[in-house]
Amino acid sequence: MTIKNLVQLFLYNNIFRYNEHIYTFTKGSPTTMPITDTLSSIYLFQWQAKLLRIIKQKDEFFG
Repeated sequence: MTIKNLVQLFLYNNIFRYNEHIYTFTKGSPTTMPITDTLSSIYLFQWQAKLLRIIKQKDEFFG
């Protein structure tokens, strides 16, 4: 089993219990799971790098 398969297994099989009923996440993943933060960082890395490159080129950094 590859890492990609394990991530898919995690993302598509998150279930939780609320008021004695069992539900599954249809979008996203629970923020209480440490792997969620890691996966979001990986996903946003390219977008963030591109955005920082544009900001540096224009010399416009606010905040």
